[in-house]
Amino acid sequence: MSIKSLMPALMRLSVFGLAVLVIAGNVHLFSILLIPRLAQDNAYARIATKTTEKKLVMATAPDDLLPFEDPATILAVCRYDLSAGPLRLRGQVGADFLMLFSFHTNSGEVFYAMSDRSALRGRIDLWLATRAQIEDMESNDIGEEPPQDMRLTSPAPQGFVLIRTLAERANLMEQARRNLAAFTCEH
Repeated sequence: MSIKSLMPALMRLSVFGLAVLVIAGNVHLFSILLIPRLAQDNAYARIATKTTEKKLVMATAPDDLLPFEDPATILAVCRYDLSAGPLRLRGQVGADFLMLFSFHTNSGEVFYAMSDRSALRGRIDLWLATRAQIEDMESNDIGEEPPQDMRLTSPAPQGFVLIRTLAERANLMEQARRNLAAFTCEH
């Protein structure tokens, strides 16, 4: 047998091998992307068992609400359902502490994130609402003065807001906890 007679068989084998690799790669990629959407015990489900809607709940321990949190991080969560009306998140940010806000749908998808640098005059005053609720709020605005609050449109009616603050040293943990506890999450 010569090389020339084996060449068609090797070509078929290499095309088959390449096709198997492409199919296997696509299956792995799609399964990784679909797992968070199909998981029943996702972040929203875990948070829902420990919180009530439109009430800011502070974590008592680093891994209390969500796993694998940094021990220097203090976490609070606010679960919402916009079918009952828009959510208002507000509070004073501390100049000495980094605060991070992330807004999630009930499937866990992050649709917006910001830091304390977004504060206007040291305060966060934010409305989270559906598109129709935002349009209604804008129609009720009076005058030419732009609103002094932030308005976010949520892609889903249910979800949660995570607020994290970082205490650089252990002796600052209690002050960071007080800063985070001063935030409100309400209708």
